[in-house]
Amino acid sequence: METISQIAGCKNLYLELASFIHERINFVENNQQEIPGLGLYNGKTGAIILYFTLFRYTGKKLWEEKARSLLDDISERIASVQELNYSRGLAGIGWTIEWIKQNGYMEINTDEVLEDIDDTLYKGVLYARDKTISLSTGTLGKAAYFLKRYESKNTGTHRYKTISHQECLVLLTDEIHEAVAGEKGLLHQFDSGIIPTKEQLLDLSHTIIYLSKISHHKINAEIVERTLYALIKYAASLLNKFSGEGKTADCSTEGAEELIYLAYAYYIAGFKLEYESWQQKGQKYFDKALEKVLPIVPYEDTLHFVPMLCCLYHHTEEKYYLQKLMEICRLTDQSSVPLDLQGGIGEMMMGAISCVCPDVISWDEVLLHS
Repeated sequence: METISQIAGCKNLYLELASFIHERINFVENNQQEIPGLGLYNGKTGAIILYFTLFRYTGKKLWEEKARSLLDDISERIASVQELNYSRGLAGIGWTIEWIKQNGYMEINTDEVLEDIDDTLYKGVLYARDKTISLSTGTLGKAAYFLKRYESKNTGTHRYKTISHQECLVLLTDEIHEAVAGEKGLLHQFDSGIIPTKEQLLDLSHTIIYLSKISHHKINAEIVERTLYALIKYAASLLNKFSGEGKTADCSTEGAEELIYLAYAYYIAGFKLEYESWQQKGQKYFDKALEKVLPIVPYEDTLHFVPMLCCLYHHTEEKYYLQKLMEICRLTDQSSVPLDLQGGIGEMMMGAISCVCPDVISWDEVLLHS
């Protein structure tokens, strides 16, 4: 049982986090930053998500006006967007428009608004297979878009629209399976002794999270389950080595930040599928990896940890995660951090808001790809 002093200490950290959010909101309001590009990760589309979130958090119409102004700008310039990907292209822009509708910020029929993007990405899935499964630039980004569209709640959606979204999800999960667990897939390569790169570790983590969510819909269920279990098995072997479990502990910090995300993905898969053993293992892996990595990584690389720490605190209410979160927040030099949703103040603010007010934005949405 927690002592009175422990409860008070946690409350103080919570209040400090709320104060941090307030200070950052004031900074963003009073220091206008130029937002280059239209993309989700580092552009105007990402800022729309942040502004709508701040509107709901503060109740100030200013933020809604800013979001709608950027949305109008994107609507006028979207014909110039040539990329299909999630980080900078149509998949991320379309995902955000569906997000706006599903969160009740605007009453729009996304079947109509996104018709052209639906058609363009549908053709992309059928005729232009990606070279990578990357969330940012490859298969997982398109999959994230079509899953969000499949979950849309428009009145009178034509059956063909739902079927086309489902068809894309089947094709994309087949691609993911082949790229990850097929005869020439990543897991086969790693079994042959090849060491995964940082980018590959991140791809595996994103894949675990994505598959654990789509499994709820029972789309291409056998392939999804087979791929997910293969990934979890490989992640456990890798994380056991890194965390010091077993006879072959590897304390190298190369790719360690990505291993933290892999541990987090392990935990999230357990949470989404309600597998308590995966949650317990994933949390233990995460804690050990964070303990090793946090003191030695550059500060700017720790920004990505904020949403993960917020999620784990939200689920477990363990003070440890709130303490680590505030350690990162205290080091923030807001004048040098961009507004971006990836590696920027936007990511930190949304993560912190999801911790203080999960009814404003859930941790699931902070991570965007989930």
